[in-house]
Amino acid sequence: MYLRATPASIDPTLPGSTRRQQISVRPASKDPASRPPTPPSKRAPERIPTRPMLGSREEAGRRDPRLEPTPPGMRLPRVRPRPAMVVSPVSLTPEQLALPPGARPKMQTLLGLGAAVGEVLAADGSDAAPLAPREEEHGLIVTATGAATPAPAPDAAEAEELAPAGDEVSGVPRHSVELLADFALKLALGPISSSWAAEAGHAAAALLPAAERRQQAALGAVLARLLELLPVSAAAHSPAAVALDGALREQLVHEVSRLAGLLPEWPAPAQDLAEEARRREGRIVRELLSSVDGTRSDQRARLERQARLDVLGNMSAEALAQELGAPVERGRELRRVVDVYLAERQASTPDIGNQRGLGRALEVLDLAARAFEEADPELKDEQRALRASRRDAMTVVNLLLAERGEHEWLDLLEPLSIGERIERLKQWLSAAAASDGVEGPSRG
Repeated sequence: MYLRATPASIDPTLPGSTRRQQISVRPASKDPASRPPTPPSKRAPERIPTRPMLGSREEAGRRDPRLEPTPPGMRLPRVRPRPAMVVSPVSLTPEQLALPPGARPKMQTLLGLGAAVGEVLAADGSDAAPLAPREEEHGLIVTATGAATPAPAPDAAEAEELAPAGDEVSGVPRHSVELLADFALKLALGPISSSWAAEAGHAAAALLPAAERRQQAALGAVLARLLELLPVSAAAHSPAAVALDGALREQLVHEVSRLAGLLPEWPAPAQDLAEEARRREGRIVRELLSSVDGTRSDQRARLERQARLDVLGNMSAEALAQELGAPVERGRELRRVVDVYLAERQASTPDIGNQRGLGRALEVLDLAARAFEEADPELKDEQRALRASRRDAMTVVNLLLAERGEHEWLDLLEPLSIGERIERLKQWLSAAAASDGVEGPSRG
């Protein structure tokens, strides 16, 4: 399109002429050479996606993701060149090559330089003598010149001399630690016999030298506090006069539970004293409720979840029968079993892990089972009484196992007959007699 002047606009004398210039529009020429060049586009040229070569699926999956088409507006990260590896020209000496992996060579000190000078002087014939090699450090023998060689392994005699004593673990009497741990667990379950006070006091006094050697002021303070609380002298003269119950029992439980964080040798079952006591107490309540026949399992499970051992000990026979939905006779029988168990706990002597108690209870159970098997089937009353005696003896064994925390043993013995239970327990105790202590399946 262009402007061109008409004759009317040129000659003003002609009719229709005007001084105003007219605009004439004509179609432009179609000659491509006369067109102005097209300005370049600002858009980035589109990439033509390359199709992968025909092949297996693995070849298509292994194609380079950098060859994929990049979405518009996405900037690719710049690739920085990796720095070249610099190799040090320093070479290792034969002494450094002889060191084991991870060991660092000893630096030369004044002592090492003096020893080297002494060796030179000795070689020249002077009176100076070389120094002896230094002691072993981290399994290496360091000589006077700073060279380190692996130390020879000790022979059997030296290893036997360096081994700790059988009754002590890293300088701490093992028997004292086990007695205090068992004392803490039984005390957390409820009142126990005051005869434990003297044994626990002796164990605490035996650990005081270990606290001084280790320079553990906190451990010494806890042991001293236990000696103040434990009525050692009173229990030695009159055990029945002092009862480990009430406020005294709570203070003792609090102090003895602090030993778990101060003694590395503290047994694992007594690390979390409150949780372990709750677990054992629940199993004891379950065994007490299961000792009486004629009660519903759902009622026993409900009472087991709700009642604690001290609550169960304060309930009357009528209340127990009402909670279990059973006749009053069943409540009285359960009341008798609970009273016998609590009385035996408060009168029992110190017994770590109930080792002696389990042996005696198993003998009583074996005699009761034989008496029941040899009874005359025609004598119904005698057979009924012998069956009750056998059940009571089995309850005592189960309660001793529950106090030890042997839940796996109890679950293992539950589906077995009385004879099979006795055989399993005899094998366990006979195997434990050859070793140190009684270890059940719950202990490893």
